[in-house]
Amino acid sequence: INLISSTTGVTATATTDNKVLLADADGDDITIENADSDSGLKVFTVGLDQSTTAGSEVSLAAANGNDSTRVVGTLRLTSDNDFSVTQSGTADQGYVATGSSVFNNLAGISFASPTDASDSLAILDGSINQISSIRGTVGALDNRLDHRVSLLTRLSETQTAARALIEDADFAVESAKLAKALVLQRANASLIAQANASADLVLTLIED
Repeated sequence: INLISSTTGVTATATTDNKVLLADADGDDITIENADSDSGLKVFTVGLDQSTTAGSEVSLAAANGNDSTRVVGTLRLTSDNDFSVTQSGTADQGYVATGSSVFNNLAGISFASPTDASDSLAILDGSINQISSIRGTVGALDNRLDHRVSLLTRLSETQTAARALIEDADFAVESAKLAKALVLQRANASLIAQANASADLVLTLIED
């Protein structure tokens, strides 16, 4: 069996009670055929722990025509998000039942057996992925808040500077500038009046 496992994907190991344990890492179905007339070949399905039997015993006896059986592969689906599995075949043919995922609590992890350790590692990986996702979300929100705070700070500084230009004006200097402007305005008006008077005098002389 192991000599062709690279083709079939099935490996065989001997158990302590003199049985042969067949496994397929991809979860594919395994078909076992009794090509001999020996009626002593019996098949059990085992779970993921590779020890607990599931279902009833199948006896393969070539002489009676019952010479082959198929063991349906078992898959373990893990995710740090909710998911559901929908059945696409009949349950009596070994198809998985329709169901939804269930979250496992970190308090329930155990390393008492290889299966428990494998399950616990999957739970820890899922928890780490959840924490990473939450940290990413919080980090994005934090960046948005920092950007908003920076924008509001700049707006406040601009508003404060504009208000300071108005409130901190030197009224003495501004009053002097206003007085100068009024004097220049009156001087200009006087010059314009004198210019107009000179023009009238010239016209009078020409008329005379």
